[in-house]
Amino acid sequence: MVTDNLPAGVTFVSCASTGTGVCGGSGNNRTVSFASLVSGESATITLVATVNSAGGTTVDNTATVSSATADSNPANNSATASTSVQAVLPLLTIDDLPNIAEGNTGTSTATFTVTLSPSSTQTVTVNYTTSSASPATATAGTDYQTASGTLTFNPGDTSKPIVVTINGDTLVEPNETFFVDLSAAVNANISDPQAVGTIVNDDTANLVISQVYGGGGLSGATYTHDFVEIYNRGTTTVDFSITAYSVQYAGVQAAFGSAKTDIVSGTIAPGKYFLIQGATGGGVGVALPTPDATGSINLNASTGKVALVLGTVALTGNCPGDVAPPPTNPAGNNIVDFVGYGFGTTTSTPDCFEGTARVTTASGTQNNRSIVRDDDGCEDTNDNAANFTYPPATTPPVARNQSTPANPCP
Repeated sequence: MVTDNLPAGVTFVSCASTGTGVCGGSGNNRTVSFASLVSGESATITLVATVNSAGGTTVDNTATVSSATADSNPANNSATASTSVQAVLPLLTIDDLPNIAEGNTGTSTATFTVTLSPSSTQTVTVNYTTSSASPATATAGTDYQTASGTLTFNPGDTSKPIVVTINGDTLVEPNETFFVDLSAAVNANISDPQAVGTIVNDDTANLVISQVYGGGGLSGATYTHDFVEIYNRGTTTVDFSITAYSVQYAGVQAAFGSAKTDIVSGTIAPGKYFLIQGATGGGVGVALPTPDATGSINLNASTGKVALVLGTVALTGNCPGDVAPPPTNPAGNNIVDFVGYGFGTTTSTPDCFEGTARVTTASGTQNNRSIVRDDDGCEDTNDNAANFTYPPATTPPVARNQSTPANPCP
């Protein structure tokens, strides 16, 4: 039998033995009994205990073997193990920053807090570095400036800051994330090795349809192709590779569907125009200025409905989101801007428009005219009749693209 009365500095957890050993006893007083051990046979006993003693102390544990059979050498029937108790290391954590202000220009700072708990009597160090590893979405050097180094906690210190520089911009984009990682701690363990910093976008887009031209290439046409022109009347830049838009078209009494052009590349800065080329009806007219996007929408020169949509999902219905009673105004569906234009009779009058009334055009061949938003695109009270002009044939349309000088709204 092996007897092991565990010291007060520990608490018994479990016992196991190889061979025929059977664990017994209670509390810290444990025994392991063997029916027999032949000469040369051995057994391994494992006692598991938790330490209650303070760090820096020593726990002594003595095990004794006894047998009914006479022992010719009783001097080796006990053994003592001395174990040094290590102090429990303090823990390092770092907090997330979910609402970092972006700003429009220059730089600002985001301060992450690293906490040591409890404080230590030793000097604690830990390394840190920023990262844009997946699934982070912020770009180092563009959205924030990289940072790395070593934090030092002197005895008694419980927190240290990590300061990351944030770059302001006026780009319309989703919120962006980056990481701050902790590693290689000395005299402490890291329980939370990573913080997430979220740069909150504070820029909003203000894009409008500034001109619509149909009849391209037909008799008397000014241009060989139809076009829709959009304008940035806001103060922020839209990057279409980040935030996609689409231009969609339907006839005056028809439903929206497949007639759309997705805008998924290029940018439009404040005060700038963006030209979307449509279909051609023939070879009459001059070529458009270099289009910024190219599609195949076939626009009617005198009647129609055009929507500028955030995203590329096709609209449905004659007047998407309209709720009775009149006027028939579109709503929801990520519609950013909308214009309905037409003339006279019901069949030539759009069944959807912004505000109180359509843009009034004229019957007959009008392939040398366009509808144009007033004040070079700046006028927008969400009323088609009030915000658009239909210049006479003596004032032919002028298509504007990214190369056109900026014309910021006052």
